[in-house]
Amino acid sequence: PTARRFHLRALKAARRHSLRSIQGSAQHDLFVIAAGHNHKEEAERYARGAFESYGPEHPRLAALAHDIGFFWMERGHFAPALTVFEALLPHITRHQDRLEALANIVRAAAGAGERRQFEHTWDEVWDGLARDESAENIAAVLLEMAHGAAQLGETERAERAAERAVRTARERGESKTLLTAESVLDSVRRTRAARGRPADTPRPPAPEETELFATDLVRSLNASLVTR
Repeated sequence: PTARRFHLRALKAARRHSLRSIQGSAQHDLFVIAAGHNHKEEAERYARGAFESYGPEHPRLAALAHDIGFFWMERGHFAPALTVFEALLPHITRHQDRLEALANIVRAAAGAGERRQFEHTWDEVWDGLARDESAENIAAVLLEMAHGAAQLGETERAERAAERAVRTARERGESKTLLTAESVLDSVRRTRAARGRPADTPRPPAPEETELFATDLVRSLNASLVTR
């Protein structure tokens, strides 16, 4: 609550003095706060505001796009999240960050029913992890892959990724990731014991405004590459 209050004051002052970059930064943080408390409408409003304040050449545009894509993916809007994650890839050069981005694509592709893309990206991430066991975010990457495999009914893959996520998170003392990974692993094992595959549940399409926002984000991400 205190953080939200001060960010609102910063946003008001930035608007008064026409400081667009600071407006964008305050709205970006307010979006993250609202998303963390599951205030969907407020989160969407601040996300759109941050996007409009930043503009296509702002250095934080890619970070905002990632945060929005992850927010949509957590809410089950996999198709628009996938388009944003794909547009983000050319902006990412650091190996560890790229592994995380690809793991997001694995999960989003699975949720969107894009099996071919899931398969291709899964292999790329798994091989990348094998080449770099010291990656700082390896447990979180494995957890996203486990989520994706579970969504497609690939329970063997999901269990393998979740087991490795649990082991890595425990070794590194990453308690939050460990808790989630143990929960995913338990769910996958119960699914395998019961019937081997989860029942296919049709996912409702994302709202039209979400699809339109995703299109705007992708267009800006592509435009920022051209202007570099």
